[in-house]
Amino acid sequence: MGAAIDPKEWLSRRWGNAWLVGLDNQRFWGEIRERLAVLANHPSPRPLVLIAEAEPVGFLAGALAAIAHGSPLVLANPAWGKHEWQQVRSFLSPEIVWGSACAFPNSTVQPRLTPGSILIATGGSSGQIKFAIHTWDTLTASAIGFQTHFHADRVNAYCVLPLHHVSGFMQVVRVLATDGFLAVQSFGDLVAGSPLALPDPAFLSLVPTQLRQLMPSLQKTIWLSQFEAVLLGGGPAWPELLQQARDRRLPLAPTYGMTETAALVAALSPEAFLAGTTGTLPMAHAAISICDAQGTPQAADSIGRIHLQALSLFRGYWPPQPGTGHGPFVTDDLGYLNGNGYLQVVGRASTKIISGGENIFPAEVETAILETDCGDEACVIGLPDPVWGQAVTAIVVTTYPLPDLVQALKPRLSRYKQPKHWVVLPAIPRNPQGKINRAAIAELAADILSLKK
Repeated sequence: MGAAIDPKEWLSRRWGNAWLVGLDNQRFWGEIRERLAVLANHPSPRPLVLIAEAEPVGFLAGALAAIAHGSPLVLANPAWGKHEWQQVRSFLSPEIVWGSACAFPNSTVQPRLTPGSILIATGGSSGQIKFAIHTWDTLTASAIGFQTHFHADRVNAYCVLPLHHVSGFMQVVRVLATDGFLAVQSFGDLVAGSPLALPDPAFLSLVPTQLRQLMPSLQKTIWLSQFEAVLLGGGPAWPELLQQARDRRLPLAPTYGMTETAALVAALSPEAFLAGTTGTLPMAHAAISICDAQGTPQAADSIGRIHLQALSLFRGYWPPQPGTGHGPFVTDDLGYLNGNGYLQVVGRASTKIISGGENIFPAEVETAILETDCGDEACVIGLPDPVWGQAVTAIVVTTYPLPDLVQALKPRLSRYKQPKHWVVLPAIPRNPQGKINRAAIAELAADILSLKK
């Protein structure tokens, strides 16, 4: 346990093996052979590869071929709309594009990305897409930390999350690092049909809304109980959901992590969860501290900004941002460490919205609304929601019928960024300095929406 692997060595050792469950292994090995040939014959020794494939066999073949070749790799969301692809085109010029990405202009100026870089999409404080730069070493450090934390000689992963997302891709890395097996199934197929058969010890990763959908089924509840751990992340779970899981004796492992740390840096063991413990325990590859606004460490049970150091910490952002990739990572999260060393997260320090485990930034949605030419003014906030954590809510000034605005926005943003609630006002409330008064807007929107119910 704990030894890093070389992706080329893994491919050689397991070539032709049926390591995928629910997917066509023969097709996977055929596609990876073809893509390795494309990379080997490319004029650039390490061409920049962008992959935006929704189909899992193609995604896995392309991603693992690029990693084994040592090419810089960009994991993109195949569901991005025009607005998001325009952002990516402004700072990336991939030499090879696999999948459904928008066309990229030919460019002789390539970004200075180090061979072996692995870029995983995240968001910025302005809502602009950016990528956390990882390497195979940072990803495998996270996988080894996971293996150690859960005392697992082998990790077999059941993936129902998007493979391009850090929470999905790290399941692939954990399997590769431990010679495990990977089951891939869409969550919709899991809900509607029968689960796939996966050897023990098996780990499943879910967001709270997915767990909520599965628990009413006795058959699915029995299935959930057979996992080594059901990892729960992507946003806070409400207390009623956690208690229902305890009552059913489900081996939940609430987690804490993010794209910048290659997923998990803290997790609660299923045994501790079932015993009623709350919070998460830092993993062996990570150190967590709580600091005040000046960066001074806080005592136990004192709330402050969460600071992270980890072997899995990203190397910086692309496009580059000064001051990142070195030293402790200062998160947007507020929390505290209790007397037993368990991390308790209490909220966000920014206006970022977390809905269904996805990060959404108001500025991006507001800009997209205005770009439709159907909205004169827009303010986007997150209102509390018992299912999604927060619901994206758009307050707009418009002379167009609201259905026209909603329809015009659909192709511009990913589905999870689309507002769940809309409020039309004659003017956006502002403070005396002329700035949007988000607190007043949130109160007003909540009142209006409650009257509509």
